Amino acid sequence: MARGRTRKSDKGSFTDEQMSNAVEEVIKNNTSLRKSANMYNMHYHPEQLIQMVYAIGESDGNCFLAARIYAQKYPNRSHPDVRSLQNLKERFERTGSVSYENKSRTPTVLNEENQLAISLAVVENPQCLQKNKFHPYHVQLHQELLENDFERRIHFCQWVHNVVAENEDFFKFVLFTDKCTFHRNGFVSFHYYDTQNPHIVQVNNHQHNWSINVWGGILHNYVIGPYIFQGSVTGEVFLNFLRNDFPRLIQHVLDFIKNCMWLQLDGAPAHFSVIVRHHLNEHFPNAWIGRQGPTAWPPRSADLTPMDYFLWGVVKSDVYRVPATTREDMVERIQQSFQRISPLVLSNVRRSFRRRAELCLTENGHHFEQLL
Repeated sequence: MARGRTRKSDKGSFTDEQMSNAVEEVIKNNTSLRKSANMYNMHYHPEQLIQMVYAIGESDGNCFLAARIYAQKYPNRSHPDVRSLQNLKERFERTGSVSYENKSRTPTVLNEENQLAISLAVVENPQCLQKNKFHPYHVQLHQELLENDFERRIHFCQWVHNVVAENEDFFKFVLFTDKCTFHRNGFVSFHYYDTQNPHIVQVNNHQHNWSINVWGGILHNYVIGPYIFQGSVTGEVFLNFLRNDFPRLIQHVLDFIKNCMWLQLDGAPAHFSVIVRHHLNEHFPNAWIGRQGPTAWPPRSADLTPMDYFLWGVVKSDVYRVPATTREDMVERIQQSFQRISPLVLSNVRRSFRRRAELCLTENGHHFEQLL
C-alpha cells in the first residue's frame, strides 16, 4: 500500500502518513497517553516481532497502517499499538534485530563532589541506608583450599549424603571434636564508626602472656568438655588423653549413645600419629573419621565441622567479651561458656552440618559459606 493513500472523514481528508504522525504527536505531548502507551508496550515472541516487521515493510514504514495490517492478518492475537511498532521499527533499523535490548544503567561518575554529597547525606540522615535496603555485610574469611582438596571434600560430603539417606539420625551419634587455642590477647571484632578517631583505647600488650589449649566436642544433645591441656599437644599427650581423660568426659552420656558412637577428628598432627591411630582402630573399629582413618576427613575443611562454625565462635565471644585478668579467670570463663550452651540448639547445629555438606557438593568441593 502507498504511503500517501488518502482517507476521508467528516473532519476532512488525511493521508495515512499524516494520521500516523498525528497520533504519535498526540501521544508524545500527552503525559497520561504516553504512560498508557508504555503500559501496553508488552514483550512479544520473536516470531510475532518478525511478522510485525513484515507488516511495517508492507505499509512502507507507516506504523499506523502496519498496526491495522497486523490486526487484520492475526485477529485472535494481542495487537501492538502504534508506539510499540514505532519502537520496533527504530530498534530494527538501529540493530538489525527484533530482539529486545537490555537496558543498562549509565555508569555513575564518582568524583569528589559526588562523594562529599553522599557522605553528607548519610551523616545527616543515616536512616536512608535502611530505607533504601542497604545492609551491613561482613567479609568472610576462608581457609585456602588446595587443588587436591576439592575431590576429597566431594568424596566426604557424598559419603555424608549417602549415610543420611539411609539413616537421618546417624550424625546424632558422631562425636565431633576439636582443639582450640585461647590467647590472652585474643579478641573478637569491635567496630567504631565515625568521621573522626574517638581514640578508644584497649590495652592488650601485657607483659605476661599465656595461651590455653582447649579440647571440646559435640555429641547428640551433649556438649563434651572442656578439657584443658597443659602445654603443647603431641601424639603421646593426645594418646594419654584418650586413654585416661576421655572416658571420664563422656561418662554421663547415655550408654545406648556411647555404644553407637563414632569419633571425628581433624587433621592435626597429634590426631594421626601412628600410636593414636592404632588406639582408635582398636577402640573405634571402622567407626572414626579422621586423617588416614576408615572414613577420611578432608583437610582444610573447618567449614564442615560444628566445632569451628558453631562452638568455638560462641565460646570465644563469651571469653573475650571482657579482657581476662588471669589464666585461671580465662579457664573459668571457658568452662562457664560450655555449660551455658543449650542442648536445644544442637539439633540446629547438626541440621546445618547436613546443609553444609549438600552445598559443598553443589559447589564441587569449593567454598560455599557465602550461600548460607
